[in-house]
Amino acid sequence: MALKIVVAPNAFKECLSAAKAANAMLRGVQKAFTKYKIEAHAIPLGDGEIFVAPFGLGDGTAEVLITTNHGKFVPVTVQDPIGRDISCKYGIFQSRSDNVETAVIEMAECSGLWRLNEKEKNPMKTSTYGTGQMILHCVEHQKSVKRVILCIGGSATNDGGFGMANALGIQFLHSPFEKESNTTNGKLLSIFNGFPCPEQFLQKNVSSIDISSFQKLQQKLHDIEFIVACDVKNPLIGSYGASYVYGPQKLSTLLVPEKSDRDKVLERLDSALTSMNHMWKLQLSKDVSEIPGAGAAGGLGGGCMVYLNAQMRSGFDLVSEHTGLEESLKNADLVLTGEGRMDSSTDSGKVPHGVAELAKKHGVDVVFAVTGNCKKYSTYSSSTDEKHDPNMVAFAIADGPMDLQESLERSSELIENETFRICKVFEAGFSSKLKKDFIAQQNNKIMSQ
Repeated sequence: MALKIVVAPNAFKECLSAAKAANAMLRGVQKAFTKYKIEAHAIPLGDGEIFVAPFGLGDGTAEVLITTNHGKFVPVTVQDPIGRDISCKYGIFQSRSDNVETAVIEMAECSGLWRLNEKEKNPMKTSTYGTGQMILHCVEHQKSVKRVILCIGGSATNDGGFGMANALGIQFLHSPFEKESNTTNGKLLSIFNGFPCPEQFLQKNVSSIDISSFQKLQQKLHDIEFIVACDVKNPLIGSYGASYVYGPQKLSTLLVPEKSDRDKVLERLDSALTSMNHMWKLQLSKDVSEIPGAGAAGGLGGGCMVYLNAQMRSGFDLVSEHTGLEESLKNADLVLTGEGRMDSSTDSGKVPHGVAELAKKHGVDVVFAVTGNCKKYSTYSSSTDEKHDPNMVAFAIADGPMDLQESLERSSELIENETFRICKVFEAGFSSKLKKDFIAQQNNKIMSQ
């Protein structure tokens, strides 16, 4: 009888994609179990985030889903966060659960922070227009697609989906600077035709949506299901909203070095999102301000709910569903997972925690995780206020004192070696269990004679 072993890691950010991490772990497994026949399942995973390699974009959630399901990538030219034309791609695959033709779009592919140099990072001036272009291309050119999964991690934006909606054909109205033709409540308004970012939203005093353009979009999208893959639970606005929580990491200190000035930028960003939500509530009867996840990706989560009627789902749940992870975990003897860093956030929707939960459901008592840094994560933490997953034990991959650069450069080797060591420990315990089971069987035979 073969030992069933499941290897299911996330990407190790800045060094290895999930697929490469899985291959490294698989090599460690194969080196360790020379005395037993093994049935190994390698399932690279993701949680809706995108993996950024040291020199650009790497394999993200889309790559995992497309590769696992033998799908294809579609090339497309769209705009980056500040309006430059770039080459991107989105994926298409057939869902294994219901055979629905499904597209997967990673917004960070075109609207991600990795696209900008340090001096270009300013969420007042960045837009999700490129993300909208990708969605539009998919809808208009892939007629068989009936479901779109949007992965919205790693954004450079804080526009509430303003740019995305504009690219999809929605027209916005603002107080005129020239004579134009639209009138709302007796007030002359102009069609907005600037670059759709928060700065322009505020400067042009955008205050209304052209309802006819919104209705046209709804007709175009009516038979497509939109799902946002995201584990962020922040609301749209306020102190725990998109702007104040995630805005600082998108704003370069080279551009705005003074804290007081940075605080003013965050205040303006939150003001723009507040105005957008007021507009949605007033015209579309949609108030997403306090819905968990609306603040994801600079409010793109909320924008997707409003413009696409999207539902929010856990990134891990989506990926595990479309990769057949749960089926593979049934009757598993050993489960291995991992990601680059494990800390207090690991138990909030991250891949290792998700794997451990599913494994526990199917009778696997302990899941072993390898990680680049587990200083703040330990099953046996002495801290009484940190309650980590009792079903998982984490092991750091470093085999001695080393700096971060060395760890990144040797990541594949270190992951393989740590997996090998874990497997040898497991093998020793497994051998002992086999001996005990054999003795128990012999004793039962003697007692029955």
